[in-house]
Amino acid sequence: MDGSIIDIPNGDPGVIFFGEGEHRPDLAQVREWFPERFHLWDAVRFDYWNAVAPRR
Repeated sequence: MDGSIIDIPNGDPGVIFFGEGEHRPDLAQVREWFPERFHLWDAVRFDYWNAVAPRR
């Protein structure tokens, strides 16, 4: 959970996994680790809040 990047044997290109077991970083942490993916993090945040507190 330190933001290091490792190759996953037989993994699909572009797939990102976070943490091991029950340990998962929050959105703020992954945003710091991969700032170039800001469009993805914005979409994740939008979808999360739309599910938690949908606009009427």
